[in-house]
Amino acid sequence: MSRFYSKHQINKTDNQLNEENLLDTLKYKNDLRSAISNENHRVNIDSAKKKAVMQRMDYDGFHQMVLGADLKGIKSKEMLNLKSNDTIINNVMIKKKLNEEIDCSKGNFVIADDKKNFKENSTKTEKILNEENLKENYKNFKKNWKAKQTPIEKISMLFELNNSEVFASMIGIEMMEADIFIDYIFSMGCFILSEEYLALDSNRKLFLINCLKAIVDSHYFLSLNKFLGKKQKLVYKEIIEKKKEIFEEECSAVFELFMNKLK
Repeated sequence: MSRFYSKHQINKTDNQLNEENLLDTLKYKNDLRSAISNENHRVNIDSAKKKAVMQRMDYDGFHQMVLGADLKGIKSKEMLNLKSNDTIINNVMIKKKLNEEIDCSKGNFVIADDKKNFKENSTKTEKILNEENLKENYKNFKKNWKAKQTPIEKISMLFELNNSEVFASMIGIEMMEADIFIDYIFSMGCFILSEEYLALDSNRKLFLINCLKAIVDSHYFLSLNKFLGKKQKLVYKEIIEKKKEIFEEECSAVFELFMNKLK
Protein backbone atom coordinates (compact mmCIF):
# COMPACT_ATOMS: atom_id res chain seq x y z
CA MET A 1 0.00 0.00 0.00
CA SER A 2 1.46 3.33 -1.05
CA ARG A 3 1.79 6.14 1.47
CA PHE A 4 1.22 9.76 0.49
CA TYR A 5 2.84 12.63 2.42
CA SER A 6 1.13 15.94 3.03
CA LYS A 7 2.75 19.17 1.81
CA HIS A 8 3.59 20.05 5.43
CA GLN A 9 5.41 16.72 5.93
CA ILE A 10 7.35 17.16 2.67
CA ASN A 11 8.46 20.69 3.68
CA LYS A 12 9.46 19.43 7.11
CA THR A 13 11.62 16.71 5.54
CA ASP A 14 13.19 19.19 3.08
CA ASN A 15 14.11 21.57 5.93
CA GLN A 16 16.04 18.78 7.64
CA LEU A 17 18.18 18.35 4.51
CA ASN A 18 19.55 21.89 4.41
CA GLU A 19 23.29 22.41 3.96
CA GLU A 20 23.85 23.58 7.53
CA ASN A 21 22.58 20.31 9.01
CA LEU A 22 24.44 18.20 6.45
CA LEU A 23 27.76 19.83 7.40
CA ASP A 24 27.19 19.62 11.16
CA THR A 25 29.40 16.71 12.25
CA LEU A 26 28.28 17.04 15.86
CA LYS A 27 24.72 16.21 14.75
CA TYR A 28 25.92 13.00 13.10
CA LYS A 29 27.88 12.03 16.23
CA ASN A 30 24.81 12.55 18.41
CA ASP A 31 22.59 10.65 15.95
CA LEU A 32 25.06 7.74 15.84
CA ARG A 33 25.33 7.65 19.63
CA SER A 34 21.53 7.69 19.92
CA ALA A 35 21.13 4.96 17.27
CA ILE A 36 23.66 2.69 19.00
CA SER A 37 21.94 3.25 22.35
CA ASN A 38 18.50 2.45 20.87
CA GLU A 39 19.82 -0.69 19.19
CA ASN A 40 21.44 -1.91 22.42
CA HIS A 41 18.19 -1.23 24.27
CA ARG A 42 16.20 -3.19 21.65
CA VAL A 43 18.57 -6.18 21.90
CA ASN A 44 18.38 -6.11 25.73
CA ILE A 45 14.57 -6.01 25.68
CA ASP A 46 14.40 -8.86 23.18
CA SER A 47 16.82 -11.00 25.23
CA ALA A 48 14.89 -10.27 28.45
CA LYS A 49 11.60 -11.36 26.88
CA LYS A 50 13.10 -14.61 25.62
CA LYS A 51 14.65 -15.38 29.03
CA ALA A 52 11.28 -14.73 30.73
CA VAL A 53 9.51 -17.11 28.33
CA MET A 54 12.16 -19.82 28.71
CA GLN A 55 11.87 -19.56 32.51
CA ARG A 56 8.04 -19.75 32.26
CA MET A 57 7.49 -16.60 34.32
CA ASP A 58 4.10 -15.12 35.02
CA TYR A 59 3.07 -11.66 33.79
CA ASP A 60 4.63 -9.78 36.75
CA GLY A 61 7.92 -11.64 36.37
CA PHE A 62 7.87 -11.02 32.62
CA HIS A 63 7.23 -7.31 33.23
CA GLN A 64 10.08 -7.04 35.76
CA MET A 65 12.47 -8.77 33.36
CA VAL A 66 11.65 -6.22 30.66
CA LEU A 67 12.05 -3.28 33.08
CA GLY A 68 15.48 -4.51 34.16
CA ALA A 69 16.65 -5.41 30.65
CA ASP A 70 19.35 -2.69 30.60
CA LEU A 71 20.66 -3.49 34.08
CA LYS A 72 23.96 -5.35 34.40
CA GLY A 73 24.99 -7.68 37.17
CA ILE A 74 28.00 -7.09 39.38
CA LYS A 75 30.22 -9.54 41.22
CA SER A 76 30.34 -9.53 45.02
CA LYS A 77 34.10 -8.80 45.01
CA GLU A 78 33.56 -5.75 42.84
CA MET A 79 30.85 -4.48 45.20
CA LEU A 80 33.36 -4.35 48.07
CA ASN A 81 35.56 -1.97 46.05
CA LEU A 82 32.77 0.41 45.16
CA LYS A 83 33.18 3.82 46.78
CA SER A 84 30.88 6.73 46.19
CA ASN A 85 32.39 10.22 45.98
CA ASP A 86 28.99 11.88 46.07
CA THR A 87 27.13 12.80 49.24
CA ILE A 88 23.79 11.01 49.63
CA ILE A 89 21.15 13.71 49.91
CA ASN A 90 17.70 13.04 51.40
CA ASN A 91 14.64 15.30 51.51
CA VAL A 92 15.81 17.05 54.69
CA MET A 93 19.19 17.86 53.16
CA ILE A 94 17.59 19.09 49.95
CA LYS A 95 15.35 21.45 51.93
CA LYS A 96 18.38 22.70 53.90
CA LYS A 97 20.33 23.24 50.68
CA LEU A 98 17.52 25.24 49.08
CA ASN A 99 17.18 27.46 52.15
CA GLU A 100 20.89 28.38 52.25
CA GLU A 101 21.81 32.00 51.53
CA ILE A 102 23.85 32.49 48.35
CA ASP A 103 26.93 34.72 48.60
CA CYS A 104 27.21 36.43 45.21
CA SER A 105 30.72 37.73 45.97
CA LYS A 106 32.09 34.31 46.96
CA GLY A 107 35.36 33.53 45.17
CA ASN A 108 35.84 37.05 43.89
CA PHE A 109 38.42 38.03 46.50
CA VAL A 110 41.84 36.61 47.34
CA ILE A 111 42.09 35.22 50.86
CA ALA A 112 45.30 36.01 52.74
CA ASP A 113 46.33 32.32 52.82
CA ASP A 114 45.82 32.02 49.06
CA LYS A 115 47.93 35.04 48.09
CA LYS A 116 50.96 32.85 47.51
CA ASN A 117 49.03 30.52 45.16
CA PHE A 118 47.52 33.52 43.39
CA LYS A 119 50.99 35.00 42.88
CA GLU A 120 52.35 31.69 41.54
CA ASN A 121 49.46 31.37 39.09
CA SER A 122 49.99 34.95 37.94
CA THR A 123 53.70 34.23 37.38
CA LYS A 124 52.86 31.15 35.31
CA THR A 125 50.36 33.12 33.22
CA GLU A 126 52.89 35.90 32.69
CA LYS A 127 55.50 33.33 31.60
CA ILE A 128 53.12 31.82 29.04
CA LEU A 129 52.28 35.24 27.67
CA ASN A 130 55.99 36.09 27.44
CA GLU A 131 56.65 32.87 25.52
CA GLU A 132 53.84 33.69 23.12
CA ASN A 133 55.25 37.20 22.61
CA LEU A 134 58.73 35.75 22.15
CA LYS A 135 57.46 33.37 19.47
CA GLU A 136 55.71 36.19 17.65
CA ASN A 137 58.79 38.45 17.88
CA TYR A 138 61.05 35.68 16.59
CA LYS A 139 58.65 34.98 13.73
CA ASN A 140 58.87 38.64 12.67
CA PHE A 141 62.65 38.63 13.19
CA LYS A 142 63.13 35.64 10.84
CA LYS A 143 60.84 37.20 8.25
CA ASN A 144 62.84 40.45 8.26
CA TRP A 145 66.16 38.57 8.33
CA LYS A 146 65.27 36.61 5.18
CA ALA A 147 64.16 39.81 3.46
CA LYS A 148 67.65 41.35 3.83
CA GLN A 149 70.03 40.76 0.94
CA THR A 150 73.56 41.21 2.33
CA PRO A 151 75.27 40.00 5.55
CA ILE A 152 75.85 43.63 6.55
CA GLU A 153 72.11 44.39 6.38
CA LYS A 154 71.28 41.24 8.34
CA ILE A 155 73.82 41.84 11.09
CA SER A 156 72.70 45.47 11.39
CA MET A 157 69.24 44.15 12.14
CA LEU A 158 70.72 41.74 14.68
CA PHE A 159 72.41 44.61 16.50
CA GLU A 160 68.95 46.11 17.17
CA LEU A 161 68.38 43.34 19.73
CA ASN A 162 71.33 44.75 21.70
CA ASN A 163 71.42 41.65 23.92
CA SER A 164 72.76 38.22 23.01
CA GLU A 165 70.56 36.63 25.70
CA VAL A 166 67.46 37.84 23.87
CA PHE A 167 68.75 36.21 20.68
CA ALA A 168 69.51 32.99 22.58
CA SER A 169 65.98 32.97 24.03
CA MET A 170 64.41 33.49 20.59
CA ILE A 171 66.32 30.72 18.82
CA GLY A 172 65.68 28.37 21.75
CA ILE A 173 61.89 28.82 21.76
CA GLU A 174 61.41 26.35 18.89
CA MET A 175 63.31 23.99 16.59
CA MET A 176 65.37 26.00 14.10
CA GLU A 177 65.03 25.32 10.37
CA ALA A 178 68.19 24.16 8.56
CA ASP A 179 68.12 27.03 6.04
CA ILE A 180 67.95 29.79 8.67
CA PHE A 181 70.64 27.99 10.72
CA ILE A 182 73.03 27.97 7.73
CA ASP A 183 72.19 31.59 6.95
CA TYR A 184 72.97 32.69 10.52
CA ILE A 185 76.36 30.97 10.49
CA PHE A 186 77.31 32.16 7.00
CA SER A 187 76.13 35.78 7.40
CA MET A 188 77.87 36.24 10.75
CA GLY A 189 81.08 34.72 9.39
CA CYS A 190 81.06 36.96 6.31
CA PHE A 191 80.45 40.01 8.48
CA ILE A 192 83.38 39.15 10.76
CA LEU A 193 85.66 39.18 7.68
CA SER A 194 84.34 42.58 6.57
CA GLU A 195 85.79 46.00 7.35
CA GLU A 196 82.53 46.93 9.11
CA TYR A 197 83.34 44.41 11.85
CA LEU A 198 86.78 45.92 12.47
CA ALA A 199 85.16 49.35 12.83
CA LEU A 200 82.84 48.17 15.64
CA ASP A 201 83.46 48.87 19.30
CA SER A 202 84.46 45.96 21.56
CA ASN A 203 80.92 45.52 22.99
CA ARG A 204 79.38 45.07 19.55
CA LYS A 205 82.09 42.61 18.55
CA LEU A 206 81.56 40.56 21.72
CA PHE A 207 77.78 40.68 21.18
CA LEU A 208 78.14 39.10 17.73
CA ILE A 209 80.49 36.37 18.94
CA ASN A 210 78.09 35.59 21.81
CA CYS A 211 75.26 35.24 19.29
CA LEU A 212 77.37 32.69 17.43
CA LYS A 213 78.06 30.89 20.68
CA ALA A 214 74.30 30.87 21.48
CA ILE A 215 73.69 28.97 18.24
CA VAL A 216 76.21 26.22 18.96
CA ASP A 217 75.07 26.01 22.60
CA SER A 218 71.47 25.32 21.52
CA HIS A 219 70.09 21.81 21.97
CA TYR A 220 69.49 21.30 18.23
CA PHE A 221 73.00 22.29 17.06
CA LEU A 222 74.31 18.72 16.70
CA SER A 223 71.39 17.76 14.45
CA LEU A 224 71.84 20.85 12.23
CA ASN A 225 75.63 20.97 12.14
CA LYS A 226 75.68 18.32 9.40
CA PHE A 227 73.94 20.74 7.00
CA LEU A 228 76.93 23.10 6.94
CA GLY A 229 78.69 22.85 3.59
CA LYS A 230 82.07 23.69 2.11
CA LYS A 231 80.99 27.30 1.47
CA GLN A 232 80.34 28.01 5.15
CA LYS A 233 83.39 26.09 6.40
CA LEU A 234 85.73 28.02 4.09
CA VAL A 235 84.55 31.28 5.65
CA TYR A 236 85.49 30.12 9.14
CA LYS A 237 88.74 28.61 7.92
CA GLU A 238 89.67 32.09 6.71
CA ILE A 239 88.60 33.61 10.04
CA ILE A 240 90.90 31.21 11.93
CA GLU A 241 93.82 32.19 9.71
CA LYS A 242 93.20 35.89 10.41
CA LYS A 243 91.93 35.66 13.99
CA LYS A 244 94.97 37.46 15.44
CA GLU A 245 94.19 40.43 13.22
CA ILE A 246 90.42 40.30 13.76
CA PHE A 247 89.76 39.42 17.39
CA GLU A 248 90.60 41.08 20.63
CA GLU A 249 91.52 38.87 23.59
CA GLU A 250 88.00 38.52 25.04
CA CYS A 251 86.36 37.87 21.67
CA SER A 252 89.09 35.41 20.74
CA ALA A 253 88.39 33.29 23.83
CA VAL A 254 84.65 33.09 23.10
CA PHE A 255 85.33 32.36 19.42
CA GLU A 256 87.58 29.43 20.38
CA LEU A 257 84.68 27.89 22.34
CA PHE A 258 82.47 28.41 19.30
CA MET A 259 84.95 26.81 16.88
CA ASN A 260 85.48 23.78 19.12
CA LYS A 261 81.80 22.85 18.65
CA LEU A 262 81.61 23.91 15.02
CA LYS A 263 84.26 21.39 13.93
